Amino acid sequence: MEINSLLLKYIDQIYEIELNSFSVPWSINSLRDDLENPMAKYFVLTEGEEVLAYLGTRTVLDEIHIMNIAVKPEHRGKGYSTILMNELDRFAKEGNFYSISLEVREGNEKARSLYNKCGYEVVGTRRDYYEKPKENAILMVKYVK
Repeated sequence: MEINSLLLKYIDQIYEIELNSFSVPWSINSLRDDLENPMAKYFVLTEGEEVLAYLGTRTVLDEIHIMNIAVKPEHRGKGYSTILMNELDRFAKEGNFYSISLEVREGNEKARSLYNKCGYEVVGTRRDYYEKPKENAILMVKYVK
C-alpha cells in the first residue's frame, strides 16, 4: 500500500467512493478543481492502481480542515481510515500546523469513535448542517503538538 497525493488518474475512483459513501457527494468537477487548488491536500491510499481510501483537506494559514474521509465499501473495517488520519498527523506536525478540525454527522458513531480515538475533541455543534437527512454536525478539533 502507498499514500499518494490527488492525481487525475484517481479522480474517477474517488468519485465512485464518494457516491457510495455520502448522501450528498462532492461532484466530479469539484474533485477535478482540487487538482489545481493550492489549499487542497489529499491523502490517497492505494494498492497498485486501486484507490482503497482517501482523505481530503483544505489548509488555511496554520490550520487544516478535513473535508472528507472515505473508504471503498469492500475495504471498510480494515483500519484504512486510521492509516490516513495518522498520515495527516505526520503532515500537520512536519508543516507546523496549529490545529486540525472537522465536522461529523451527530449520528455517525463510527466516525466519531475514530476521531475520538485519534485525539479529536468536541468543540461545538452546527444545527441542521447536513442534508439528506437533515442532521446536526458535531465540530471537532485536534491541536497539533
